[in-house]
Amino acid sequence: MSKCDWLKKTYLFLLEELRKVYKGFNNGRPRKLSLETMLFITFIYFKQYITFRQLSFYFNVSASTICRSINYIEQLLSNILENKNSIQIENDKRIIIDVTEIRIERPKYVQNVYYSGKNKCHTIKIQTTINADSKKIIDFVLDKGSEHDFNIYKNTAEHFDCKSRIYVDKGYYGINKYHNKVLIPKKNKKKIQDFLY
Repeated sequence: MSKCDWLKKTYLFLLEELRKVYKGFNNGRPRKLSLETMLFITFIYFKQYITFRQLSFYFNVSASTICRSINYIEQLLSNILENKNSIQIENDKRIIIDVTEIRIERPKYVQNVYYSGKNKCHTIKIQTTINADSKKIIDFVLDKGSEHDFNIYKNTAEHFDCKSRIYVDKGYYGINKYHNKVLIPKKNKKKIQDFLY
């Protein structure tokens, strides 16, 4: 499946879920943008992280309308995904866990908390848990850019069943203390030549 197919399927799935709860939240004056357009705008905003003013130019509405639309869709999605976050991971035999970093604008306050030394910029980290057989996302956790990958795992370690086999990268050294069945790459020992300039 290509990336475009995956995005289209995700969009259609979320749209179907949003329609189920949309009527209950559709109070007050009529909205300027349709549900489909608001979800599409939210997708663009999360993917490209562009300003509300740019989005307002593309969709011919005010920046405040864009802001309200994104907040509205976020509220609906949080209500939908509230119960889905409690998915049990015990049934999954093979699990892949990985962390990715997303660049953000420099925060006004507590900048050092979001600063990633690896990428030399301010980021947020997302730990994604995937079923290796079905390729479905089981869970994801957001954290600050300065947080180590293994520390993010430690906060969610109780969700994992000891019968599952977990595949991780080198950022998760020490995971063996929390889980028995782990597949992790071997760390290469540094040679003397590596320290010579």
